[in-house]
Amino acid sequence: MTLSLINLPLPRSYFLIWIAHSITAWLLVLKASVRYQHGDYEHYFPRGWFFLDRFMMDDSDFEWTHWTQKLPRCTAAFLVHSVLFSLVNLLLLTSMLLNAFVYGWIAVACAVAFMIVMLLPILLRRSLIVWCLDAVMLFVLISRWTPVHLSENQAYSLGVFLSYKLLQCTSFCLEKIDHPVRESSKEMLIQLMCYSFYIPYSTTLFVTFHEFGQQMHSRRPISETIRDASFLACRIAFWIVVCQLVLHFFYMHFMISDKWTLERLDLPTLAAVGYTVGQFFHMKYVCIFGLNAVFAKLDGMSPPWPPICISRVALYSRVWRYFDRGLYSFLRNHLYVRLASGRFKKVKRLSAALACFGFVWLWHGANMAFFYWCMMNLVEILIENLAYEFDRAFHILDRLSYAIGARNVRRLLAVLFVPCETLGIFAIIFFLGGFEAGETFLHRLLIDRSFHVQSSYLYLILLGYVFAHCCMDFWLTKH
Repeated sequence: MTLSLINLPLPRSYFLIWIAHSITAWLLVLKASVRYQHGDYEHYFPRGWFFLDRFMMDDSDFEWTHWTQKLPRCTAAFLVHSVLFSLVNLLLLTSMLLNAFVYGWIAVACAVAFMIVMLLPILLRRSLIVWCLDAVMLFVLISRWTPVHLSENQAYSLGVFLSYKLLQCTSFCLEKIDHPVRESSKEMLIQLMCYSFYIPYSTTLFVTFHEFGQQMHSRRPISETIRDASFLACRIAFWIVVCQLVLHFFYMHFMISDKWTLERLDLPTLAAVGYTVGQFFHMKYVCIFGLNAVFAKLDGMSPPWPPICISRVALYSRVWRYFDRGLYSFLRNHLYVRLASGRFKKVKRLSAALACFGFVWLWHGANMAFFYWCMMNLVEILIENLAYEFDRAFHILDRLSYAIGARNVRRLLAVLFVPCETLGIFAIIFFLGGFEAGETFLHRLLIDRSFHVQSSYLYLILLGYVFAHCCMDFWLTKH
């Protein structure tokens, strides 16, 4: 019934309102960014590209800055891998050397040591030991302990690398425990290393061990994939250039990292900063995931790509499913399904959801900003599931459609989407901007106005209503 409700014609004015506000948000941030082009801020930012040298470039997004600095090294390693992979299939030593070239020998050595330890639960056939070892590894990652003194970039690269090795080792161990095969420890270690050091999936673009095996057995020849990979490479190159150009003129990352600035921006510009940071986050991960996906496609693999655009989604359960598809697959198959099966399903499903978000919180670093991000997403998804179960049990949408008409039911759904959108948006602000930014947005846009109904507050609710209608149409078109 829900799809038939969504499939009603939408007034064209709704899309025009959505597009107009998207453009306005970027213009507001552009206007607010002009002040940072003056000499007073020269010591904050590096100079831009040589043909834009009168502009400074916002480098406040550490993840993007770090990735662009490593881009030539990553691309070179991927190219060497693709050539050798197509000639001699998977060479473990070559893969380890390329991983060391990109992430450092310390990262590779730590990963190998962790892999050897993770063979223990396979030999004992105990999945609980897998999670206990994961807990120890997560504690080490959260504490940011390193065996030697490293620079900020090296420590960050090591942390990211080992975080993905944790996922890969866990996936491998649980798969081997669930589907035991007579193999020696040496054979299992070689399999684990081949899976973990396959460089297009080494970090950022994650697939479970089961999916990796399926992709390896159903690889397409390069003659079939070269066209898709080339087209994707052109797309990624285009978006990298766009992202770099954006950072010459739009300083939303600096603004969201500075509480003093956020407290003094007018409300429309404050909301625009939140929107543009989210938009850039999506563009950034199109590039980050996309680079790995290009070379995975060249190898004949089927990478989980692209990430869904978060500014076209009203229900954030879809962001979890379709943004980082590999992480979602890991959580669903290795954590949620295991905990939610059996008797007392409703209680177990709630416990499984708590466990999944608890793991995500720990895996991302276990700070207060990520705690708020996880809790808000958990509450939003629980609201979605509660509404779904309520409708399935009592056929609410069918009854309402008969009583007030399908068009009015769709309008009611759009109204009900607004609280979900609100939770999702504030969750993203905490995730991307940190605790102080999230707290400032929460107070200025929501809490400070809860007891005073003002025009700007009502305006944002109305905009959320229009946005919900647009998201319904986007979803129907896509699926």
